Amino acid sequence: MRNMVGPAPGDAQSVAVALVNTRYDDARGPIDELEDLDPARRWLTERTGAPSDLELGAVDVERMHELRAGIRELLSALIEVRAPDDNALDVIAAATAAAPGSSRLTLHRNVLAREWIAIAGDPLERALALIATDAIALTGDERRDDLAECAAPDCSRLLLRDHNRRRWCSTRCGDRIRAARYRARHAAGP
Repeated sequence: MRNMVGPAPGDAQSVAVALVNTRYDDARGPIDELEDLDPARRWLTERTGAPSDLELGAVDVERMHELRAGIRELLSALIEVRAPDDNALDVIAAATAAAPGSSRLTLHRNVLAREWIAIAGDPLERALALIATDAIALTGDERRDDLAECAAPDCSRLLLRDHNRRRWCSTRCGDRIRAARYRARHAAGP
């Protein structure tokens, strides 16, 4: 696997955004952090709490890719203020239906928080349902207004802006754009 870029703003707050950002382009071409079984298993364990000994096969990784594509379509539609593709909605609905659950309120340090508890499904189905449920929640909560695509022209990553002026998913993207602007200004001369 090639070098991975660091997390985009919002990856820690949204497992759905983090999943979408596992597929991106860099100067050497497309990168898929979930192209093999071991990285996919590690990612699910770290991001969803799935068991580290989770049995995954090529079909399961393909299901992750399909869910990632569906969530990307849903979130891109939110950003572009358009209706998402029906297939994307079907993929997300199928993931949540495979591991039904319920919402539960918890009180932690005098703050109420809503969490989703899966009540059925195998560990992979529960992990995928958690991701799909986060994507659904993102469409209706306050994070929706912070959702954006990286402003770097050759970057496809999404982010949840942590302040209004944030435009790039990483320092790397911001530095590349600033350097290009600098070169363009100085190439033209005084």
